[in-house]
Amino acid sequence: MQTADKNSMKNKTIDFLANILPIIYPQFYISTDLDGNELVFLDIGLPKDDITNKKFDKTAQFDKTAYESFENHFHLFGKINKKDEEVAIKIGKTISQNLLNALQMNFPDKIFIVYLTVNIKDSTIIRFHQEWNNEPPYFDSKAFSDEYIFEFKTLKNMNAKA
Repeated sequence: MQTADKNSMKNKTIDFLANILPIIYPQFYISTDLDGNELVFLDIGLPKDDITNKKFDKTAQFDKTAYESFENHFHLFGKINKKDEEVAIKIGKTISQNLLNALQMNFPDKIFIVYLTVNIKDSTIIRFHQEWNNEPPYFDSKAFSDEYIFEFKTLKNMNAKA
């Protein structure tokens, strides 16, 4: 392999790792809505989402579950080859479990659901939301046939302060 080709591959690898760093070593922030609900967001280095003037009720465009899921979605891979599907799933599951562990460690009094969706014709996405009372989960993972959807859930730490 030519030196220029090797350098190009190294740069692409570095760029890829730099782009996924927020999901590999996740940092979070909380924003509170008008009703005092603490929504948790993945800090990806963009301006923080300020929801202090938002109310998530029947008149809102999104409920809290959909809002967190939308804001906390992360594109891991774009379209992939069928031959890479198994390794993409393995990588996605590992990163999803790491995210789940970080959420559990940082917010032991909250319950989170992390989703990994793998569609080789489109993209591989990781997203998460809290489990909110009186709101359905973001996905019914059994309702999709054209992609793999894996669901991971934290357990509430009964020793955590409420």
